[in-house]
Amino acid sequence: MLTFSDIRKLQDSELESLKSMILQEVSHRRENKAFENKMQLTIGANVKVNHPKVAGKKFIVTEIRRVKAVVRENGRMNTYTVPLSLIELI
Repeated sequence: MLTFSDIRKLQDSELESLKSMILQEVSHRRENKAFENKMQLTIGANVKVNHPKVAGKKFIVTEIRRVKAVVRENGRMNTYTVPLSLIELI
């Protein structure tokens, strides 16, 4: 594992390469999480959304799209379109 002192010793081109690899890995992990969520989600499923705006609220899935889902807050008519990577099954 690289320490901060190791990173400071890298050349600019090496830092750019490292940044690119890290961003690619983060993107890949998000895509995998979204795909796994999509395979488990069904319309009517109870979920929570990992976002500060809706912390602690429970939702019902009303629609599943390619990369997002529409969720409705339990007992209310509020709907949100949320990325699949932020959805967790309850």
